[in-house]
Amino acid sequence: MNRQHKQNLAFGLLGGAMALICLPVFLIPGYILVRGLKYVNWGFLTQMPENGMVDGGIYPALLGTAELVLGTVLVAVPLGVMAAL
Repeated sequence: MNRQHKQNLAFGLLGGAMALICLPVFLIPGYILVRGLKYVNWGFLTQMPENGMVDGGIYPALLGTAELVLGTVLVAVPLGVMAAL
């Protein structure tokens, strides 16, 4: 087996390993979307949780996530730009 064949075999094995690792990254969110999309509506997104956070909506979680992302962007973007300069 020459060097080119070994390299092609290694690239093939690495590509297969990458596919096996990436497969769950796409399958799990896809499964969640297919099974859960029928339950998502405007009320679910904008209502407050009820009954010990078992029923109702997810508005506070969405708002908290948006605030966290905004705060992270406000800190990380200036630091990243200054580091790049």
